[in-house]
Amino acid sequence: MICSDFHTMYDQVIMEEPKIENVKCTKFLGIIIDEELSWKYHINHILTKVSKMVGIMAKARHHLSLKLLLSLNNTMIYTYVTYCKYLFHQA
Repeated sequence: MICSDFHTMYDQVIMEEPKIENVKCTKFLGIIIDEELSWKYHINHILTKVSKMVGIMAKARHHLSLKLLLSLNNTMIYTYVTYCKYLFHQA
């Protein structure tokens, strides 16, 4: 998992049952939201995914055409970087 199971010392919020537990961060609709509403966990997650793909493309660049490399970039990297870009712009 991306975030540790770190529990804070805040009071628990209880709504009938089940109890709502405090967590350091959670993933919702592909966005990692932390308790401070910062983007650090989400950005680290995206950087990890993108860097893996860049590494694969760098190793394969001598064997693939430029058109195929651009297509891979648009499907494997560009989509991660631009997903919810309007949320990042507001931050």
